[in-house]
Order: sequence, then structure tokens, then C-alpha cells
Amino acid sequence: LIICMILSSQAANSGAALFGTYSVFMGIAIGFMMSPGATATATWFEKRAALGMGICFSGGGTGSLSIPRIAGALATSMTWQNSYLVLAALSSLSVLASFFICIRPKDDDEVGDEEGQKYAMTSPPNELSPSGLTASDPHMEANSVPHVLESHRQSPLPSGVLSPPEESVVQSAPLAPRPFNYHTDKATVKQLFLECFLTRNFIGLFLGYGFFSLGFYSMLYIAVPYPLSMGTGPYKDSEPISVDGASNVFVPFGVMEALGPLVGWLANATDERIVFIASMGLLSVAGAFYAICRALWEHLVIFVVFGTGVAGFFATFGTMVAQRFYGPNLSVIMSSAFSGAAIGGFFGTPIATELANSQGGDYTYTTVFMSLSFFVAGLCVMFIVTDIPEPTHPEAETAPLVSTEPQSFVDDHPVAIVSNNTTAPA
Repeated sequence: LIICMILSSQAANSGAALFGTYSVFMGIAIGFMMSPGATATATWFEKRAALGMGICFSGGGTGSLSIPRIAGALATSMTWQNSYLVLAALSSLSVLASFFICIRPKDDDEVGDEEGQKYAMTSPPNELSPSGLTASDPHMEANSVPHVLESHRQSPLPSGVLSPPEESVVQSAPLAPRPFNYHTDKATVKQLFLECFLTRNFIGLFLGYGFFSLGFYSMLYIAVPYPLSMGTGPYKDSEPISVDGASNVFVPFGVMEALGPLVGWLANATDERIVFIASMGLLSVAGAFYAICRALWEHLVIFVVFGTGVAGFFATFGTMVAQRFYGPNLSVIMSSAFSGAAIGGFFGTPIATELANSQGGDYTYTTVFMSLSFFVAGLCVMFIVTDIPEPTHPEAETAPLVSTEPQSFVDDHPVAIVSNNTTAPA
């Protein structure tokens, strides 16, 4: 899709054609690319998931560090249409990389444990009931309520064991249907909405990504135009910055984003949620100080902080989703959580543009909007997303209760003494 986007965009002859070819293809391609990569990474890194996510998304930092420089050199040495053809050839390398992305297959032990849990929790009707009789036994009546075996009622009992009355039965309550568990069960569309998408963890993560994307896309929008505006308009007293100098802001940004594995290691050593909140706080503070940047070196320093905060986001966000929604539905839930970026894609850039235009080219309000967006993203995760839940053992919740009453024996068969002083084969 990215190759199609580049090839079709280089033939565009109007703004509408460029929007339809570049933006649509790019949006779909990124949506298809990010969530499968994060999901696959989560299946391979269990104890160090944040480190794995940091390594995975550090490739974006490498691209931010190198591709703008390559694209700038191509644009100055040839027409932009021809430079797009070269970029399409470079993008073809991502097709080769995609063949190495795979979901980790389950080990035999994991498959056996999962199947055992489902087997124990569903309890087919022809399996042993707590009394030892099967549903196909002639002495088993409806609803799993067996009569005492006639042979045991007629056989003499050892001394000290009361003979049960003829009408006595051992009542075994039928097993209740096992509740849905998205960690072990494949969800339907309805179950995804009710059991996953409407939970506070998913809502908090979705909103966290949404507000982050508002600030992130606003930052990308003004990354070059803001330093280029130095020496003009509201910033006429500042020293002008060249186009080449303005494009260099992505160099420190890419370097710090490429250090995502270090942030992931820190998240594994502490807590992913804390690192996420700290990253959003760092981005919020950087956005606030961005309003007073004038010299080129100030812009470069701010983008060092931006790169660090973005690296923290990508190292922890997918990890938090995987830790709370692991299981057969992780791919769908991960992609749905990543779709929160559509909020920033739809509204971030238009809001940033309107704020800058309304102030005659002054980007102060835009930087404040960025800062608030990052701050709210951290609040969403802090107050809505809960801590990692303890591992559940559904089989323990649905297993029939075992009586702690003493047992006696009839003809070498264990006999359970029930509460109404009757006996039955156990």
C-alpha cells in the first residue's frame, strides 16, 4: 500500500488527487502495519514485553533519523515526482521485512493446559458427575440427580454405617454455564463490545492514545514550519532559520526514538503504566516550553525531549494492551486500541492549523494545545486504566465443591455421607 501510495502520488496533478492518493493509502497502510507488529511482538516477549515493544518501534526512530535527509537530498537534485519513485524503491524493503513477522505458535504444554481448562470448565454431560455416575447411567435422572444404586441399597452395610431410606437421593447441582473469558475464549462481535471495548481498561487506553495522537500530529505539523517562521511575522525579531536547519529537528528526534529499547528496559524494571504517565508528563512540559523556542539549538533540544517521550509511549502502550487483553482476541483488541490514533489524524492537524492561522502565524496556542493533549493522555491512563489483574483460573471458579464430610465405605466403594444422613457411592 505504501508503494502504491508513492507511485500514485507522484502522478497527482491537483491537491484533491494528492489527498486521495497519498493520505488514504498512507492511513490504511499504517493502520495495517502497526497493530500486527505490536501484537506479534507481544507474543514473543512475555516477561520483557516493554523491551520488545521498544526494540520493535525503534525502527521508526531510525527512519525519522535517515529518511528526511535522503528525501531532502532527492528533492533538491531531481523533481519531486522522480524522488517519489526512488522512495518507492526504498519502501519495497518493508515488504521483505513483513515476511519475518509472525505470531509465536503455542507450545505443546500451553495447548494442553488451555484445552484441559476448557475441558474441565465445560464438563460434557457424559463425563463423571461428582457422585461418580455418568449421564448415560440408568440410575442417573435429569439434571444430574442420581438415585442411590440399587445394589448398594440392598447390600449389607458395615456396622456403624446407617442404612439410607429408600427414597433418599444424592442431589448434585448441575454445573452452571462457564462465564465468557476473553483470555481463553474467542469472542463474538457482541462479546467484544460488552466484555472488552466497554471495560474501563480499554476505554482508558483508547482515550490515552487518542489524546496522545492530538499532540503528536500537532507536533509533526509544526516541526518544520515553526522554526522556518523565525525572522518573519510574529517572530521578526528572531534570527531566521534555513530550510536545511529546520529539517534537522528530526535528527535528535529520531536518535532518541531509536533508543526505545532503553525506555522499554526501564519500563520492565519498574512499571509500564508509570513510565507511560512519566512520558506523557515529559511531552507535556516540552510542549509548554516549545512556545518560547527561538534559536535553532532550542528547537533541537526540545525535539530531544519529544523523541524520548514518544519512545516511551510506543514502548509501553502496546505492552499495556497485551498485559490486560492477552489471549485469542489480542489482535482485534490491539488494532482497535491503536485506532485511537484516528482522533489525532482527523482533528489534530486541523486544530493546530486553525490555532496558528487565527493568531497570524503565532504558534503559541498550538504548542499549548499540544501540551494539554499530552497531559490529558497521561491522566486517562493514570485514573482510568487499572493495574495488571492477577492471573485468573476459571477452572477453580466452576469446579464442583468437594464435600469435607467424612466418608465411609460400602463393599470397598467410598460412600459420601451427605447432610441428610444418607449415603451414596462417591
